[in-house]
Amino acid sequence: MAVSLTLLKADAQRGRSSPIGNNYRPQVRFPRGAVETTCAVTLPASSQTLDPGQTTEASLTCDAPVEVARSKPEFGMFEGGKLVGQGSVRLP
Repeated sequence: MAVSLTLLKADAQRGRSSPIGNNYRPQVRFPRGAVETTCAVTLPASSQTLDPGQTTEASLTCDAPVEVARSKPEFGMFEGGKLVGQGSVRLP
């Protein structure tokens, strides 16, 4: 699924201090039904990595089916229970 993705800068409670690359596999939590699943991130061909604090268009391939509500296309990305990124699904 096509998404807009922001990797958060690290602080005491959230974020990352290092970039991510293709096939990064965080836990992704969608608000509808609080569904959480592992998803692989695919970055655009023009980008090898995504640095903390940056936003890009990307795609997610999730291990389990997810339902995205039109009214709430946002999601959070988690690593070890810590929020490291956030984004929204680009709905048609």
